[in-house]
Amino acid sequence: MSTSKPRHRPGGRPWPLGLWAALLLGLAPGLTLAECKLKALDLPVTLIDGRPIIELGFNGTPKPLLVDSGAFYSVITPAVADELQLPTRSGQGLRLSTLGGHLRARISTVRQLQLGQGTVADVEFIHGLNEVGGGAVGVVGRNVLGVADTEYDLGHGRVRVIRSAPDCRDDQLAYWAADEPVDELPLVKVSDGLRPPIIVPIEINGRRVHALLDTGAGGVLIDRGLLSSEEQARLVPTRPVGGGGSGGLAGWSIRLHTVTLGRDTLHEVPAGVSDLKDRDYQVLVGVDWFLSHRLIVSPQRGKLLVTRLAGPVFPEPPAEHAAPGTPPAAEPFAPEPALDQPGPLMRRGMAALGRHNFAQATADLDAAVALAPTDATLHLNRARVRLAMKRRDEALVDLDQALSLLPTMNDARLLRARARQEAGDATGAREDLRQLQLALSPQAHAHAAMGDLWDALGETDTALAEWDRWLAAHESDGGRGRVLTSRCWAQLSDAGADARRLTQAEADCQQAVELQPLDGMMHEHLGWARLRRGDAAGALSAFDRAIELLPSGAQAWLGRAVVHQQAGRPDAAAADLVMARQRQADVVSHLRRAPLMALVAPLLAAEPAGALPSLTPPATP
Repeated sequence: MSTSKPRHRPGGRPWPLGLWAALLLGLAPGLTLAECKLKALDLPVTLIDGRPIIELGFNGTPKPLLVDSGAFYSVITPAVADELQLPTRSGQGLRLSTLGGHLRARISTVRQLQLGQGTVADVEFIHGLNEVGGGAVGVVGRNVLGVADTEYDLGHGRVRVIRSAPDCRDDQLAYWAADEPVDELPLVKVSDGLRPPIIVPIEINGRRVHALLDTGAGGVLIDRGLLSSEEQARLVPTRPVGGGGSGGLAGWSIRLHTVTLGRDTLHEVPAGVSDLKDRDYQVLVGVDWFLSHRLIVSPQRGKLLVTRLAGPVFPEPPAEHAAPGTPPAAEPFAPEPALDQPGPLMRRGMAALGRHNFAQATADLDAAVALAPTDATLHLNRARVRLAMKRRDEALVDLDQALSLLPTMNDARLLRARARQEAGDATGAREDLRQLQLALSPQAHAHAAMGDLWDALGETDTALAEWDRWLAAHESDGGRGRVLTSRCWAQLSDAGADARRLTQAEADCQQAVELQPLDGMMHEHLGWARLRRGDAAGALSAFDRAIELLPSGAQAWLGRAVVHQQAGRPDAAAADLVMARQRQADVVSHLRRAPLMALVAPLLAAEPAGALPSLTPPATP
């Protein structure tokens, strides 16, 4: 996530430099080179769902946060501030600017924050952020990461905040390099000088511009203004680009001919595109790049030093038809050296999973479990690796073991509920979900996912209750649009829904559109809600907008085909049905909702025999 500095800084002592210095200087020197002593605060990082996650203690309660080099300040969600009953005060006009819009924020104080091997007292967090993935309830920003030099070694599951002795030479900062080539990149000076972002020169298709290196983002995102008119004509619309706020920016995708960053020149790089106006950078480079490099950032020296790890920089996800566990073919991964501690093995394995290096991920997690078979976290993370490799039965064994070791591990229980539901074990999934209902606080982010699972199990009323609980605790969260759309879709798909419920479904979808007006999927669902209520004109308007924003959305084309068929325009209906199937061959059976399938039935009946697949979804082999 990229955030710029707040309009007003928080008052008080957000991260007191004196205490930070004492914390750092109180550590034993872990790194010593000839005439160069480094003192480091070691922060273990685990990659979860592609997000680098660190665990901090909030007054003794551990909570996961996203390591976010793009964030000016450390931020937590309002829901977790309420859950932990943190003292909170007005931000006095404080507002953060993010890719997802503006955040009006408050200030929460943590009396005792446990970080690494130490504790800091009376730490202030900005309170006002969406959930950001990976289970994180906030982000650790540059007011922590930038207090000294920072080493990012995400490929091995580490971040280090480092203080170096004055007599250390620049080249000695990359202490791990030995005979490896070390690249030196200048940091671009910007107006935000207290904790400056990591902005470096980059070339995009031969054009030299500035890039923000952001561990809180994904791949590569570029400003649309960098592209020629010919390149802009080739842009493929995507869903909006989001960030910390409730809105979003229009998004597209493209493949860049060349990207040059330091010594690396990469070809045919997949990238997102948006309008990054009025910023100090024109390109955003995310965590994928960090996973393939090891670097130390020294704002005081105005540079970063970086080495590259083996393997591709931006690995492509394996093709759907590829055998499970098959790594991308772009570049081979070199074998990693042996480790003999379960924690480092686990973290390196999860980083390997983030690079789609399934062989290394499996080897590391297997070795970690062998060393510490009673560690529930190791079994949970090996289950994540196995699920990514589509080895669900083996993953369920690990999840069973994790929960037998630690029955209160809610992340494992939610993951097991999902795996059980997908495996057809409805009884087991319901059992896990009921246990979670008893265990979780009303503010827990998991209620949104629990609603999805209850809906998949056919229990609409229970799903609605979970989503209602989530919405009540997340009044300004950027995920509200998705949850409202899920609630809308469940109600309009209910065969027994009365007029009141269908009206509420449309209202939910309408509110989602208002929150995310550039998201074609939101308009698509609104179209189906209006179609179910018999508002053909309103449905047509919504489907038209959905197709304009997201031409790849198959169900919007299908819905518009139904509208044309009902209005007596068979040629237009047939043409839209062809477009829908070109985007998703099983678009009709994919609906899986009886009331919506009934709307489609007359369209299918009008087609020549044998031209269309059955309304019944194909049997699972």
